[in-house]
Amino acid sequence: MSNIRPTKLIDRIYNDLASGVISARTPEEEIYSRYGRGPDRTSCWLEYKIALRAYGADHGTMVIVDDTNGIFLGQMDCTPETTQAEAVRFLDPFAERHFRNCGGRNPMQVTIYRLPRGDYSGDSYEFFDTRAEYLWSTMKGRAPVPA
Repeated sequence: MSNIRPTKLIDRIYNDLASGVISARTPEEEIYSRYGRGPDRTSCWLEYKIALRAYGADHGTMVIVDDTNGIFLGQMDCTPETTQAEAVRFLDPFAERHFRNCGGRNPMQVTIYRLPRGDYSGDSYEFFDTRAEYLWSTMKGRAPVPA
């Protein structure tokens, strides 16, 4: 958790992620049940997401998703030393191949997210949108120019 100023709760959640007590897929209600709700009823969720981001940075997987069609395209395990440029170099060919397989005509947005290490090939697009750390996105193809 090098870039995160830890609190006791973030530290506890991080340790629970490391020991497998909880994961990126733990249901929201279980997070609230385990760690409690603050006065604004969302405080432990924010701390969970901070711990999830920190744990993913230390022991992570980067995934690339077709945002336009809501499709998982590929993933790679990463370490704290893995740069965004390395992830793009590795994951972008998945997006290029997918774009060509879709006919290469309609533009699509692709995004790279980071999560704790795991297999995310079966997860829905909404899972990445709500649980993962956004890292990078781009458009494949060009938007049509109006005539």
